[in-house]
Formats: sequence, C-alpha cells, structure tokens
Amino acid sequence: MASSTCAAVAAVRRIAAASSRQDSALPSFMATARSRSLHCACARHSFLQPTTSVPLLSTTSRQTNLSNASTVLLVRTLSSSTVMEAPVTETMPQVDGLHENDYTGDDTVAALEALGSQKFDAKKCVKDIQEAAQWQAEWDPDVVRQAVNNYEHHMRILHQTLSQLEREKTPQVESELSSSPKVVVTLEDVIADWQDTKLIEQDVTVQQLEDLVSPETVESAFRSALRMNLDTSRLSVKVRELERLVGLVGKTPLTDPLSFSLLKANGKAGNIGRALALLNMRKARTYPPRKDQEYPSQNEFVHAIQSIESAGLYLRKNRNVFAGDVHQPAIDNPTRWLDAILVNMFERNVQLTPWLANRMLETYASTGRTGKALHFFYDMKRDHKGIHHDPETGQYSYIEDNDTERPIRPEIMEQMPIYKKKRIKVRVQYNPPPPYHKVPSLVKDTGVMRPDDTAGKRISKLDRESDKDWSLPLTAALVFADSLTQGACGHDPISLNLQSYNVLIKACCYRGALWRALHILNKVLPRQNLEPNTTTYNIILSGMARVGDVDMMKEFLIIMTNKGVPLNMFTVQAMVEGMLNVGDIGGAVTMVQDLFNQHGVIPPPATHFKILEIALANCLVYEAKRHVYFLQQLWKWAPQNSRQERQKEKMMNNPQLSRPSLKTLFGYFGEALTEEDFF
Repeated sequence: MASSTCAAVAAVRRIAAASSRQDSALPSFMATARSRSLHCACARHSFLQPTTSVPLLSTTSRQTNLSNASTVLLVRTLSSSTVMEAPVTETMPQVDGLHENDYTGDDTVAALEALGSQKFDAKKCVKDIQEAAQWQAEWDPDVVRQAVNNYEHHMRILHQTLSQLEREKTPQVESELSSSPKVVVTLEDVIADWQDTKLIEQDVTVQQLEDLVSPETVESAFRSALRMNLDTSRLSVKVRELERLVGLVGKTPLTDPLSFSLLKANGKAGNIGRALALLNMRKARTYPPRKDQEYPSQNEFVHAIQSIESAGLYLRKNRNVFAGDVHQPAIDNPTRWLDAILVNMFERNVQLTPWLANRMLETYASTGRTGKALHFFYDMKRDHKGIHHDPETGQYSYIEDNDTERPIRPEIMEQMPIYKKKRIKVRVQYNPPPPYHKVPSLVKDTGVMRPDDTAGKRISKLDRESDKDWSLPLTAALVFADSLTQGACGHDPISLNLQSYNVLIKACCYRGALWRALHILNKVLPRQNLEPNTTTYNIILSGMARVGDVDMMKEFLIIMTNKGVPLNMFTVQAMVEGMLNVGDIGGAVTMVQDLFNQHGVIPPPATHFKILEIALANCLVYEAKRHVYFLQQLWKWAPQNSRQERQKEKMMNNPQLSRPSLKTLFGYFGEALTEEDFF
C-alpha cells in the first residue's frame, strides 16, 4: 500500500509540474479549467482513502486475501468493493472462511435449492459448458442458457453436500465464546457420502468433480454467461450469482486466466467495484496485463472501462431528466473509477495510448442525454370521440380537426386498436415549443441570465455553458481531458485527436451545452489543425434535432455539402427527426428524397417507419403514401457501391417495411393501403 501511495503522490507532483508549463497549443475551452486542474488532480486521488459511498478494497483485505497465490476462488474476499447495479449501489458483506452453511448474497440472487434426489452428470455438464463457451459466428442462446443453468445446478448440489458434511464433522463446542475449528471436506468425502445416501444414481469419480471445479471449466462458464443474450441488469445478477456459487464451493484456484475471465464478465455486466477489485488483485499477484484472445485489441483495462459504460446503460432509458446533477446517480461522473484504472496502469508499467484515452472519455457520454438537451415535442393520445357511428347505415367515420368526415371501411375498422371496448384512433398531440434558451438559433442574439444574477445582466449562452455549475459531469469530462494532455496519474502527456474532440462534442450535446460544442467545432479544431468529419457533424445535427433547431441544421447541411464532407444514414436520420419534432412531415419526406437523389444515402429502416407513423397519426395520408411510393422506388433501386448495397440490404430485410406490414400499419391508423397504391 505504501508503494501505491508513493506512486499516487508522484503522479500528483508530475501533474503539478506539467500544469506549470506554458502550453500555447492548449485549447481555450480547457484553459479556463487550468487553475482547477491541480486541485482536481489531487482530489481525484481520493480513491486511495475509500469513502462510504464508493468503497474500494481496504488495505487489510488486500493483504489478507490477495497476498497468497494459492488462495482459492472465494468471491466474498473481494466483497468490500461496491457492485454497481442501476439504479442503486450495493455493498457486499465481508464473510470469513471458505465455506458457509447458508447461501449468502444479495436479495436479488435466488437461494440454493433444498438437497434431495438429484440428477448429476459431471462429465456431460463439463462437455456442454465447454462447447457453449467456444466462439461461433452464430449460436443458440437457449442452448447456452441450458448449459449455464445445468452447470449452476451441479455446483449447487456439490455445495449443499459440502455444507452438510462440514456441519456433521464440525465438533460441538459447549462454550459460546469459543468457535469451532474449520473442517476441510474433500471431494473423496463427497463421493463417499453420495454412495452411502444413494443421492446420486450415477457413478461419479474424483476426476470428474475436479474437472467440474477446475479453473478452465469455471472460465468456460463465465464465457458462456456472456452469450446468454441477457440485458445488463440481469447479466449482472447472473455473473455475481455464478461467481459467489463457485466461491462457496471453495475448490477452484484463482489463476491468471480465470481472473481475467472474471474481469471480462464483470466488465460486460457493469460491476464496476468488482472489476476494479480484480484489477487490484492482478496487480498484487504481479500478473502481467493480458489481452483478449477473441479481441486482441482489448486488454484487461478496456474491460474495466467497459464496466463503467455497461453500468451507465441504465440511465440511457431510465434517467430522471427533471432532476439536477446533484440528484443523479454517481455513475454520471465516472472520474474516480477512471483514475483508479490510470493508477493501476501506471503501477504495472502500461502506457496510456490515445485509443485507450478515448475509451475513457466515452464513459462521460455513455449515460444518455439530460433534460437540458431534450424536449418532448409531442405525445401520442387515444382519440375515441372522433369516431362516429351511424346506427341507420352501420357505417363508421372519423371526424377530423377541420370537421371533415372521413369514412372508415369495415375491414379497416377491424384493424384499429381497442381501448375500453371501443375502437380508437391514435393521434399526435404537439406540445408547446421548447424555451428559447434551448434553441441555439433563437438565443444567438438575445443571450441569457445567470440564475443567481439579481442585476439582470445578460451574457452569451457560451459563457453560461462554460460555468462549472452548468453541468458538473461535463466540467469533470473537460478537466479530465485536460489532465490527459498534461500527464495524468504518472502517465506521459498525450495529444487529443479528432476522435477525442468528437467525444467531447458528444458530451457537450448530451448535457445541453450546444454552444460549447459549436465552440469546439469552430474554434478549437482549427487551432489544433484538425478537420471535422462526418461523425462530428452528425453529433451536432443530432443534438440540434433534440431541441428542434431546424434552421441551424439546414445551415450545417449546406456547410457539409460545400466542404465535401460525405453524408451517411445518420445524417439523414438527424435531419428527419428534427423536422418531425417541429411537425414538418412533408419537409421530412422531401428531405429523404432529396438526399437520396443528390448523395445516394437513405436513413435507417426505423426512420422510414417513424415517418409513416407520424404522418398517419397527423391524418396526413397523402404524405404517408408519398413516402410509400419512395420506398417502392428503393425496392427497385440498383446500388452503385458496397455501402449502398448494405443500406438496401438492411431495408429489404426489415419486416416492418414489407408490403403486408405497411398495409397493417395503415389499417392501425384507420387508413387503407390497397394494391392500387403499389406499382
């Protein structure tokens, strides 16, 4: 621990020395944070003194549990680290000893089943789990799930037998103050007990049980768990359940390859604390940094970074956009964990590369957009009052907003949705437009006021977004990027490339700092002699679309065309979403056709479907049919290059854009799409 502290102090001194140098090439948006860089660098090493909110491995646990190379795999010895599982953070209790009578773990993990007459075939179980772990271009997730569940079943039976034998062999102690000595139960004892109790009908050998708990088989089990096609939260529970089950059995040595597989599995599952604990363990045992055999470009530090990105996936769909930064989960600012990875790399003589630095920066943009970067332009509503039924003729009709009566054919009426035993029509209800300070083109000349400014002085939106209280995670991202250019945590300084600035632009757009993103585009990139590419403009166009700034989006589209920057499907997608948000459905249909005719690009299949949905929900049947005519032209389109072939293949293979699906979609909204509409 003393060497780690000295290394961290040396890293802080190196950052201080680097910050004292004059760097004329330092971007101006980072220069404002220069005065805070040393303070933040010192504060960022607080992981050496674990806090109560995000505790890491303590000194005692490192010395006790990680010093002996022959220590068996007991996951509970690493339990002082925090497991990140959205939306809450849990801390596993410390458990002493190698075996426990009861299954201890999180409430989300199922308890072990009662021991009874069981089917046990260790040889077939090992064979199945090894086959499931083999790399294949295509695999059946159900087969993999069956193999993993079968392996867990065998390990549970083995654990229950070991626990019962341990209780039977442990002598009774009369005094409550003295503890019973631990009794070691061997695999031979397990087989002898099965033969006496007739619990297992098949003949089991010691070699079969050793293969079942061997590091190679456990490693295959974790590789198979990653191929079960589970979402991140369920995968997190599955990995921890399997990890603790192997630890409860207590017969598996923790080897170098197995610890790497554990790190990879916890990285995919989003268990940040476990991933960092495994990094520290590998450092304590002087294991050399390993690379993934399936993906040679990824090393163990990439998997640790992946754990941060996986843990942030929950916020992409479940973020409370109405809460401020102080009320967001800790994963919103991953600086502390990135510093822990940097220090681990420095102490193991692994140099930081620009590619790895970009992966670290991407964690600041992996949690999705905040409320400042979003606006809810419309809602889908059920309209059952607009459907009129004539009892005399038995005909149904729909009353539009302009009091025009549109008849509904009986066969179409049967395809419309039912709500409270009534046929309804799905309509779009547009909300008020976003406030002016969210739209860059509207706030360009007016400016904004600071919340605590009682004098009413207006400042530019760029100055407001440059305040550190605008977004604490964004400020942390820019300061972290600044520290990388000066030598963070003992590493040599690196130069940010175009991908680095693209990630920072993305972080700005996700935090609603669109003017700061434009500042990087228009000021910082030219100063660094970097030319923006298609990804740069797509990120900005996507950010503009979320606030409905169509005017500025069209300006950037002209700039891309004049500079010769190639357009792709995401460019078209951003333009279409911006127009649909402001209700310009006809303009969105025309934009898709124009960009295809001029640049030969089409949007993703989901964008086509969205255009049809919004058009039909607005009762713009002719606009929807106009886009259907365009889709029929794409069906007969002959691509000119491989990129266009891939685009057409994606569209043709999408079942939602087939002829029967389009008819069903029109019928859902109460409109008819007949064969006469196809050519």
